[in-house]
Amino acid sequence: MNLAVVRNLGSPRALRTGQDVEDFEREIVDQHALAMAAAGLSDGHVSRTRSTIIEFARSLTGPLWAASCDDADRFLAEQRRLGHAVSTRAGKAGALALFYEFVVRRY
Repeated sequence: MNLAVVRNLGSPRALRTGQDVEDFEREIVDQHALAMAAAGLSDGHVSRTRSTIIEFARSLTGPLWAASCDDADRFLAEQRRLGHAVSTRAGKAGALALFYEFVVRRY
C-alpha cells in the first residue's frame, strides 16, 4: 500500500506553474467579490470592482500580490492618458485600495 502526500489546509499553497498563479489570483478576486456581495453591495458595484481589479492585474508583469505603488501609479496614469474622467480614475483607485486591504487582512 502506498501513502499519498496530503497538503495541510492551513499551510501555504505551492504555486508551481503559471496556471497555479492565475488560478490563485482568480480565487482571491472571487473571494473579494463574494465578500462584497455578502456585505450587501449591489451586483453592479461588485462587477465593476471585479473588472477594475482584473484590468489592473492584466497591466502587471507579475502576480497581483507582488504589485507595488509604482504599478498602481502607472496603471492610473494610463487611465488618464486614455481620457478617463477624474471620478472614474478615483473610483478605480479606491476599488484597488479596498481590494488590497482585503488581501492584506485575509492573507
